[in-house]
Formats: sequence, C-alpha cells, structure tokens
Amino acid sequence: LPRGIARNRALEQLVIGNNQLTQLPGRLLRRSPHLREINLYNNQLTKLPREIGRLPNLRVLDLYRNQLVALPDELCTLPSLEVLAVSYNRLDQLPAELGRLPKLRELYCHHNQLYRLPVSITQLRTLRLLDISYNWFDAVPDPVPSLGTLEDLNISNNHIQRLSPNLIGLNRLKRFDLSSNPYLETDTVQQEYQDIVNRFKEAQTELYQ
Repeated sequence: LPRGIARNRALEQLVIGNNQLTQLPGRLLRRSPHLREINLYNNQLTKLPREIGRLPNLRVLDLYRNQLVALPDELCTLPSLEVLAVSYNRLDQLPAELGRLPKLRELYCHHNQLYRLPVSITQLRTLRLLDISYNWFDAVPDPVPSLGTLEDLNISNNHIQRLSPNLIGLNRLKRFDLSSNPYLETDTVQQEYQDIVNRFKEAQTELYQ
C-alpha cells in the first residue's frame, strides 16, 4: 500500500478490494481512528492485524474472498461494527467473544468450513441477518434459536440432519432459507418437522425448502 495513505488521519473509508494484498499493515489502522468502512474484498489475506480492534468508529468490515483461517479476538472489541462479512474464506470457527459486538446487525459467513457457532452470539441483541450457508453444519447451531431479533436466516447448503423445535421462537423471521440440505429433503425427516415448517408459513415467513 502507498505510504501516503497512513498520513491521512481523517480517513473514513478504505476500499482496496480486487488486489493481491497478502497483509494489512497494522500501522495504517493505528493512524486511522476515524475509519468507518473497510473493504478488502478479493485479496489474499491470511490474517488480520491485532490493530483491527483499535477502530472505535468502524461500522462495516468486508473481508469477502480472502484466505483467512482465523479472525483475531481483537475484532470483538469494535463498539460500532454493524456489518461483518467474512464469506468465502477458510474459517472453521468464529471468535469465542463475537457476542461482544453490541451493534452488529448483519453477519455474513457463508462459504467457509464452519461447523459450530460461539455461544456468545446469543448476546447479539441487534442481529437481524445471519447467513451461514455453504458450511459444514450437521444441525442448526444451538445458539441460533436464541437470536430473537433475527429477520433473515440462511442455513442452506449444509449437511443439516435435524431442526430444533425451538426455532419457532424466532417470531420475527421474514425470510428463512433451509434449502439444499439433503437430509432434510427425505420424506421421513420432512414429515417429522412439518409442524415447524407450518408454523413459519402461518407467520407468513418467506420460506425456502
């Protein structure tokens, strides 16, 4: 990155997608406390600097299509973050303290290798959208039925073998995509969970099976 970028201490938006970046300099983040949006779409990042947690005004963090295998714990200290997009990476887990993001509204983590979600996400009182499609889940993650503010839930294209009856507690859902889970498409399983499906249909939830 050009060194001159770090001299702009009033920088609010950093859009450097579609490059071949392998690292994001920590010094840039230290010198950019006013950043509100970072877009690193389609690079070659394998990790983020710990300084990512020193951005009190950051609202949007777009990390689509990189090579990330883990996210730093410091990311969970961002007090203003509203949108976190980590799809198309190599993540098999999310930070344990992800629930410490008090303003998070949208979480995109499809096309990874996730098989569980941290229990702490039940503390996300503002979460409206959760997309965990195209991962390795064999069941709806235990914390999901506790996310009472969800309006859009996508668990499609996993290996889900069972649905929790507690899902019907998500009474704010407007859209629920559970399509392309082969085990749920068998006649036996569909009949077993027909009551759950009917409840969502009665609530006029946009349902994809």
